[in-house]
Amino acid sequence: MEILSPEQRKDITVCELARHIFRIIKERGIAQIIEDNDRFAFSHEDIRTLLKRFCEKKEHHYNGIRVIDDPDDIFYVKFSEAIALLKCRGLLMEMINLSDTSRRHFRLTSVGINSDFNDGILIIMDDTQEIVNSLKSKIPNLDPIVEQYYLESLRACQEGLYISSVISLGAASERAVGCLKEAIVKHDSTHSNLEKKWVSDSVKYILDNIKVFNTVLGTQLKDDLKEQLELIERIYRLNRNEAGHPRAISMSITRCEQENYLNSFRRYAITIFKAVEMLGSASITETE
Repeated sequence: MEILSPEQRKDITVCELARHIFRIIKERGIAQIIEDNDRFAFSHEDIRTLLKRFCEKKEHHYNGIRVIDDPDDIFYVKFSEAIALLKCRGLLMEMINLSDTSRRHFRLTSVGINSDFNDGILIIMDDTQEIVNSLKSKIPNLDPIVEQYYLESLRACQEGLYISSVISLGAASERAVGCLKEAIVKHDSTHSNLEKKWVSDSVKYILDNIKVFNTVLGTQLKDDLKEQLELIERIYRLNRNEAGHPRAISMSITRCEQENYLNSFRRYAITIFKAVEMLGSASITETE
């Protein structure tokens, strides 16, 4: 268990602390099992023990007694807010023992159990701007419009506005295709007819002619691009169209599904903008 120094306890944000607590619960557990083999359930006492463990000193008395730093009031408030944030995000819930209503315990919700860290990111929990920044660290040439709509989609998902999240993610995915079209035409003007094509026709055209760019992109990136472009019709654009042109009162998309789409979009964006970068840095003579 990671012990936080006084400086770390002072500097850590509520969101960072909540993320840290969630990772501990998910990966190692913090407690003795409360119910039958339920490693996601733990008592209030376990929460207090976890709070104290964050403040545990590494030194020990000569008789082996562990030394504990009492949590200061500021860190105690941060810790309490972190637990509240996990509840607010729907990752943690407080349960009442039906046979003894005076006894309560915590348990991860089904959303918490099914939510995982993907590439170090927890979509439903992490600061949305930090999620976008981590994506930009991989692809500095990320288009600002794609960035803005992905950020909006993340924020909407965290607030439970899944239709809004779907529409924004669809817009981001289509804009990314637009950036790829621009890069292709700039690289080789013989493909200028791409500029007038709609998204679906553009994707089909690129897939039909993708072998032309094998020398520039390389086999691996070309194959990755083909795989990712196929997702726009099968997932992102399809979901966006269903949300934007409703035929029913509500969509059937779930929080877990949209969280997965937001995660998978990271690879989609990385692949497309790596291709954009490669096309921009290669001359037409390299493909001939």
